[in-house]
Amino acid sequence: MITSIYVAEHKECAQLKGNSFIPIHVGRRGKAPTFCELGDDTGDNISGKNDSFCELTALYWIWKNTKDQDYVGLFHYRRHLRFSTNEAYEDQWGLVQYERIDDRYIEDNNLTDSGVSYFINDFDIILPKLWDVRNAGSISLEDHYRKAPHQHISDYETALQIIREKYPDYGKFIDTINRTSAGYFTNMFVMRREIYNKYCEWLFDVLFELEKRIDISSYSTQERRIFGFISEWLFNIFISKLLADQPELKVKEAQRTFVISTTPATPSTAPEAHKQLDFLDALHSLKHAPRDIIRYARRKIRSISPGDTS
Repeated sequence: MITSIYVAEHKECAQLKGNSFIPIHVGRRGKAPTFCELGDDTGDNISGKNDSFCELTALYWIWKNTKDQDYVGLFHYRRHLRFSTNEAYEDQWGLVQYERIDDRYIEDNNLTDSGVSYFINDFDIILPKLWDVRNAGSISLEDHYRKAPHQHISDYETALQIIREKYPDYGKFIDTINRTSAGYFTNMFVMRREIYNKYCEWLFDVLFELEKRIDISSYSTQERRIFGFISEWLFNIFISKLLADQPELKVKEAQRTFVISTTPATPSTAPEAHKQLDFLDALHSLKHAPRDIIRYARRKIRSISPGDTS
């Protein structure tokens, strides 16, 4: 069984070990390949769209430039799925937090080649554990998008209109997902290659049409992340219909991790300075957190010098 789980990275960071995990530099177009051998800028690619498609530039590259795997997956440089059968404590956002990627982290989460094979077994899809948006004060998935900082509900509504036009049989699943309060978030999964191909064909057909219909030229840096963000909602619509059409598919859920410091461990590392930078980066990536919490935490951490432990 060949399983390739690609780990989307935009900077040098601590790595998972094993042949199952393949780092890929996202948004590498025009940049020197200094920290990652594989980039999303070769062959058929959309690397230049990384500022708005985020980790989806890796998703697209894998789809267009690889083949013959039994399973394909996507992780992020600081977020992974746990392949451990032991349930761990989750925070409000449904995440199992760790300070860093080290031997303990890998062991706790069974992130090894043998761990991957054992966990996947003969399942067709590995999904992140469902997370209920009511934990963030939202009522439903639609309401959660409406309340999301830096996003526009009109963009989401346009995406749904495109799906209704191009794929009318998805209509009732749109309505169901909009009303439900729990979803699969973070664009992480492992699935059989044929399902992966089907998902990518559908997703990018919708997103490329959405790209034509909305104007993001005046959007801020965070607002421009729209296609990566909106894809998390579209993923739920796709999975809902897929499982209704193919109830025989075997699905397994896995907890999600969140790593606070992703700095590689080297003798030259300045721990406190990197801790500060990594914390700010972590806040930046917590896109579901309330805006006022993010702003307060950013101000607080910036007021602390690297050597200050108070």
